[in-house]
Amino acid sequence: MTRTPDYKGIIPAMVLPLNADLSIDEQELRGVARWLAGFKGICALMTNGHTGDLKRAMACQGRINPLKDAVYGMGEPTGDAHARMKLAMVLAGRLKSAAVRPPTREPDAETRSKIAQALARVGMLQKQAA
Repeated sequence: MTRTPDYKGIIPAMVLPLNADLSIDEQELRGVARWLAGFKGICALMTNGHTGDLKRAMACQGRINPLKDAVYGMGEPTGDAHARMKLAMVLAGRLKSAAVRPPTREPDAETRSKIAQALARVGMLQKQAA
């Protein structure tokens, strides 16, 4: 009889350390896994890149970078970035309203235009920016 593991606890996603030639740095990966496994409450580790197709993943990342840059800019996510993401989701037809509560500000017209252009470049624009 096959027993199903009881995954109750924390399952963190692991980073995938790479060498300069984009091959997996196995020694570093083992170190990361050992380090994560040492934390209390961790019951499993989630690996990323399940298909092993790094070149395709990098191509997908390159495709969405204009949208990421329009939403998050070059800094850390903030309340304003949250408002920009909500707007992007509205323009992509995924959310009905981009309304935000103070102190978060709605994106200005220039930012709205940049997000709409980025969505259009990645083929996700469903509505025009008002």
